[in-house]
Amino acid sequence: MSFFIFKRRQPFVVIFTLAALISGCSLFDSNADEESVSISLPDWPPQSQTETAARLEYPPLSRWKITIAKNDGTSVFYADPETSLEITIQKNCPFSIQAQPITLLKNGCECIYFHPAGFIYPSSSQNKVSWEQGFAAFLMEGLYKNCRQNGISQGQAARYVSTFNWQKLISIIQEKSNPWLCDSGLIIKNLSEETFRASLLTPASCYQISTQKIYEQTGLCVLSPYIPENQKIAQTGQITIKKDFPMLLSDIKEFGIFITYLSAKNIHMEYIYIPIYKEEI
Repeated sequence: MSFFIFKRRQPFVVIFTLAALISGCSLFDSNADEESVSISLPDWPPQSQTETAARLEYPPLSRWKITIAKNDGTSVFYADPETSLEITIQKNCPFSIQAQPITLLKNGCECIYFHPAGFIYPSSSQNKVSWEQGFAAFLMEGLYKNCRQNGISQGQAARYVSTFNWQKLISIIQEKSNPWLCDSGLIIKNLSEETFRASLLTPASCYQISTQKIYEQTGLCVLSPYIPENQKIAQTGQITIKKDFPMLLSDIKEFGIFITYLSAKNIHMEYIYIPIYKEEI
C-alpha cells in the first residue's frame, strides 16, 4: 500500500489519503475482547551488529522512562533496567510504547540524551521495544493527542489510528539515517489531515560530517542520539546533522557541544555541560 500523494497531472488527480491505507490493516472493533500483551525492553548497552560497533562506549543505564499512548490517554512512568511490560488492551486497539534510556553521567547524575526506542501494537512483529520504531511510536502519540484535542471519542480515535499502515511506515523509517531530524510536527499535522506523503520522512537539508574532525576539535567521541546511527558511525566515521538546526552531541560523560551546520566551511560548536535530568512534575 503506497503512502504517496501523486501531484496533479492532466487530465486528473490521484490522491492516496490516510483512509486509503486501510487495506491489510487490523481495524479496531469496540466490541472486541481484551488481551494482555507482554513486551520486553531493549538490551543495554545496545547490541552491536558489527565487531567495530561493539567497541562503542555507552554510558551506564539508570532506568527507563516509559510513555504509553492509547486511545484513552497517555501515561508516563519509570521502569528498572530488567523490567518487562504487561499491557491489557482491547484486541487490535492500537497503542505505542516509547522507552527512553535515562543514563548516568561521570558524576553519577542522571541525564536523557538518546531518543526513545518504540513499540507499535498490533503492527510490531516481535513483542520487544526496538530503537527503529521509536519515531513511529512518537508519531502515534501525537495522533492520539490531536484526536483528544479535537473532541474525538476514544472508540473513534482507536479506529482512526488503526486505519494507518504502521508496518509500511516502520519499514520506510528503517531506511533513514536519523528519522528524528524530520519535521515531526508537520508529519503529525499531515497525518491528522489525511494528506500524508512519504517524502515527509526524508529529512531535508542534512549533511554528513566527520566524527574524527569533531574529536580533533573538541576531544569528544560523540554518539548519535539515534541509537541505530551509531553502528553506521562506527563503520563510516560520519554523523548526520541538519543545516541551521543546533544539535546536541556528546559522549555522555560530562560535556557536550551544540553543533550548528551553516555551510561546509562554517560549522559552529559551543561547549555545554550535559543537563541533569529532573523528573516531570
